[in-house]
Amino acid sequence: MGIKLNSQWKSIREPQFACEREALEFMRDRLPDHDRTRAWANFEFNSDHGLTRKVNVMVLRRSAIHTPTASLLRHVARGNR
Repeated sequence: MGIKLNSQWKSIREPQFACEREALEFMRDRLPDHDRTRAWANFEFNSDHGLTRKVNVMVLRRSAIHTPTASLLRHVARGNR
């Protein structure tokens, strides 16, 4: 089961762990299918202070930018734990 490709979702790097992959698939499958939504998964950037920050998912919508964490999504994807 791999991450499906579509024009709204861009995976920069493949997830290292199966639980991250499952969480990203869960989110990708629920992404609205229209041109006003874009998502980038699994990337890093350097802060102004020189720290490397990991982003699991960044969803750009017309009204907001969302950055949910895959570790939080894992509990939603696997059920009530």
